[in-house]
This record gives sequence, structure tokens and C-alpha cells, in this order.
Amino acid sequence: MGLPQVVSREQWVEARRQLLLREKELTRARDALNADRRRLPMVRIDKPYVFEAVSY
Repeated sequence: MGLPQVVSREQWVEARRQLLLREKELTRARDALNADRRRLPMVRIDKPYVFEAVSY
């Protein structure tokens, strides 16, 4: 892979704007996926369940 193309500032700003739109779209999709995960139904745990603390 070589170095990126050298372009004018205007071309760079437009390319950066397009990338920012894609980044925001990805962030919204990740946020929606995380929200779906939080809405998953729960499962009742019928057996005794104890957490053990680990100190460092």
C-alpha cells in the first residue's frame, strides 16, 4: 500500500466530511445494536448463585 493521494484542501475537506458521515452512521448502528442487546429478555436463575470477590 502506497502513500495517500495528495489533493487540494477543498478535496480533503470534502473527503473528510464524507468519512465523518460514515463514522456517524456506524456509531448510530452500534448504539442501536447495544440498545437491542439491553432489551433482550432475561432468564430467571433458579439455583443459588454467589459471586466471589477477587482483590488485587
